[in-house]
Amino acid sequence: AAVLVHPRWSCGLEGVVETFLANLPATVPVLWFQDDETATATGAPPVCDAAGAVAVAAKRGRLRTLRPAMLQPGEALTQAHYGRLRLSPAFHAGLNASRALFFESDTVLCGAPTVPFEAWLAGADAYVGAPWPADVGWCPGARPCCCNAGLSLVDVDATLELLEGRGAAEPGAAAQMLFLDLQARGRLDGFGIADPE
Repeated sequence: AAVLVHPRWSCGLEGVVETFLANLPATVPVLWFQDDETATATGAPPVCDAAGAVAVAAKRGRLRTLRPAMLQPGEALTQAHYGRLRLSPAFHAGLNASRALFFESDTVLCGAPTVPFEAWLAGADAYVGAPWPADVGWCPGARPCCCNAGLSLVDVDATLELLEGRGAAEPGAAAQMLFLDLQARGRLDGFGIADPE
């Protein structure tokens, strides 16, 4: 599954989702977690282009509109909620997928990648994400480190096992910082993170 956690629909977000729908295999559903109770009730986003690919995907069930269970009625989805979702065993278990491609509103999926998406799905790494450059300040040493969670592919079962062994997430925690911290302390216990180089 491809997973987007974003509070509200917009025409710009629709363009991002359309790119992912076009460039992912047709068997990969897109799950949009949001806080719009109307979209949740109708099961579809308020699309800008009623005849476009996003509208068609929603009608065919490939684009699914969901509301995170942690939100109370009327509560807005925030960045802190997003961090808690990414570190929540219950959230990962509820994805009902072996792999999840997390993406955000500022990401792009190439239409002609040098490595096909199916090769990443078949890979052994439990976590693949865009590498952080060495100069960000939190990468140890003078080399890039892994990984920015904004566009990341995770093995859901391996992530679930890692998160369950770790305990509850701190409020506002960031998924990429958890993996960096565990990686730096040598506590990944066989959880394979892709080499950022």
